[in-house]
Amino acid sequence: IRRVLSLEWFLRGKKMIRKSSFIKLFLIFILAASLNVYSQTFPTNFFIDYEIKQLDQEGGILKVVFTQDKNLYSLTANSETIGILKLFGDRQITSDGLISKNGFKPFYFSHKNKKKPEKNIQSNFLHDLKKIEVIYKGQTKQYDLGDDYLDLATFMFQFNFEENNKKKYQFNVVEGKKMRIYEYEFIKDQVLTIDEQLIDSKIFEGKVNKDDRTKHYVWISKNPYRIPLKIKVTTDLGLLLDLKINKTNLF
Repeated sequence: IRRVLSLEWFLRGKKMIRKSSFIKLFLIFILAASLNVYSQTFPTNFFIDYEIKQLDQEGGILKVVFTQDKNLYSLTANSETIGILKLFGDRQITSDGLISKNGFKPFYFSHKNKKKPEKNIQSNFLHDLKKIEVIYKGQTKQYDLGDDYLDLATFMFQFNFEENNKKKYQFNVVEGKKMRIYEYEFIKDQVLTIDEQLIDSKIFEGKVNKDDRTKHYVWISKNPYRIPLKIKVTTDLGLLLDLKINKTNLF
């Protein structure tokens, strides 16, 4: 009888161990899946060269450089245009601020027009006061600033810190003199060839302040980071531009 009871308890114990191991594995899987749903890690330093095309004609290049020191970041984007786009002047946008698991918190933003420097704009984010200080044409003005505002340099990279299974996203963006709402809606999945590599992406349709005239499209990579791979946008003057990663050290 004792042997039978011992065997029975042994078998029960094995079942409990198996059940316990299964539960642990299941919980680990759920945890891993839930972590993947939210923000992904962001690289410390990287560069991206976007090739610019206008109706399949070479339009130049947009060079993005990102650096990070502990929790402080700096992002600069320089356009080097050719052809008809050269008439509008090259631009440089810069963003400096704080980066955390929630994404970007800009402290300083500048938009420089290399052809017309009198149109240069600087913005200082005074988060404690919920104000933004804008310096334009020698004048300094302050405006009310809500929570979770990004700038023109960082907002598309904020996708990396958002939930990746959402169908819609909304970003409050400081463009310089203006503050506008950018909204994105998921369209479909697509595989792009970037630097001779196949990269999985999601296509989003974007609008600014719900205005159909501002409709544009952005391809956001799925892994290892969620960053803009390609952008299709129409300028205020009606020019259709395509920007696509040509070179980067991210993949």
